[in-house]
Amino acid sequence: KKLHFFLFNDIILLTKAQGDRYKLLHNIELVKSSMEASSEGFYELAFPTNEKLQFRVTDKSLENLERIQKQIFKHKKTGVIFGIPLEQVLHAEKRHLNDGGNGIPRVVEYIVEFLRKNALQAEGLLRVTGNFERIERLKRMLDNSSLKDFDSIRLEDLPVHDVAAVLRIYFREMPVPVIPFEYYEPLMEIQRDADLEISVRVQSIKKIINELPATSTALLKYLIRFLQEVEAQSHVNKMTVSNLAIVFGPNLIRAKVETVQCALEMPLLQGIVQILIEHSETVWGIEPPPSARCSRPLSTLFVGRDLQQLSQLTASERAQQRKKPPLPPERTSATRQSTPGFIKHDVVRHSQKTVTSNSIRDRMKIFEQSPESPAPAVKPPNAPQSPSSKARRNTSLAVTKEKLNLNLVEGGRRNTMLSQSAGRLGSPRAKLSPRKDKKDKKKRKEEKSKRKSEKSKRKSKPSKKDSKGESKKSKKKSKDKTKEKRSKSKQ
Repeated sequence: KKLHFFLFNDIILLTKAQGDRYKLLHNIELVKSSMEASSEGFYELAFPTNEKLQFRVTDKSLENLERIQKQIFKHKKTGVIFGIPLEQVLHAEKRHLNDGGNGIPRVVEYIVEFLRKNALQAEGLLRVTGNFERIERLKRMLDNSSLKDFDSIRLEDLPVHDVAAVLRIYFREMPVPVIPFEYYEPLMEIQRDADLEISVRVQSIKKIINELPATSTALLKYLIRFLQEVEAQSHVNKMTVSNLAIVFGPNLIRAKVETVQCALEMPLLQGIVQILIEHSETVWGIEPPPSARCSRPLSTLFVGRDLQQLSQLTASERAQQRKKPPLPPERTSATRQSTPGFIKHDVVRHSQKTVTSNSIRDRMKIFEQSPESPAPAVKPPNAPQSPSSKARRNTSLAVTKEKLNLNLVEGGRRNTMLSQSAGRLGSPRAKLSPRKDKKDKKKRKEEKSKRKSEKSKRKSKPSKKDSKGESKKSKKKSKDKTKEKRSKSKQ
């Protein structure tokens, strides 16, 4: 049959179309009903009157059926797993150690097994945050009292980071953490002591961890084993021991009253989780996965009140490292570029002070070895030397020589220009030789006398304006004379 539904906040109406109207078939209260995927291609809706309806899933109806299922889950009783004490959850699920169970909550086991099969190589596993809406929806579906198992919830349809986020939320919302509050200060006091060796530190933490309740110990062992499997794939998922400790440290152990001091000492708390992951065999006798700690070195811990770094090496291993000769420092591109600059600066300054000759050969004598200085030690011919180092040295020497030659030539030009300008301005550099001073005085006297004679000549000569005025007057006089002659001839 083709049915039409009208979904409200607390009820759903199933109707059948009759022309322009709809006939009401069922009025269902969402609080008293349930909807699950019964078999492939069908959803089953159960009524309070023990009636059931099966809906065939199509491309069009799938979205509507999921919408109905979400609305039903909202009205179901939640808060039976998340935020509930561990002892209460285990007794409700009959998984307590006293009841013959394994001491692992069903939701933790379900998520961990899914991540083991499908997500160990996912980059950023347990660290990357997922989608908030999908995470909240999955959390409500898992935290449902009407579900006897989680087979109806398909985690394969969700991103792995959303599923991993729900696992983190479970441990974060536990009212009492896996390592209870009363063990926080004793463990942190061990971490605050910076003088403890790594072996003594591990044994001290072991004594405190072995005093935990049996249910907390079982869950902590199970989780640490899973974190070791994640770290074994750290070359792919980038989740090292330190990254896992940063993610899960505050969720496994925390103070009852969190203060600013707790936030400042967070690296010390993370070191406790690092020790549990890397020294689980010493603490509980649990061997790590075969590929976990085979080739990678142990992580670095932060200890002491001033957060000192502590390498997880024994005293014998440290002594062996000290006996090894230190490696020579590598020549980087920065040192190669910086050394010629200092040489150039010193060479130019030295050449300006001491060298008086302008020839390049005389200037290059600065860098020649003095007879008093001892000759440098020469390596034997059989000494091994890589061709790459020889080529580098030759190229660097050639570059420095070229730069020095250019700088010396420029320095000589500057010296000559300075001497010429000093001679023109009469600076003390021009008064080095007395003969030159006499010649210069004579030249100056001659130049002064020439200038005086030229000035006197200019004064004796009439100006052009005066000569022009005289020529005009003479022309007027000649004109007047011609006029007088003409007038006399006419008479």
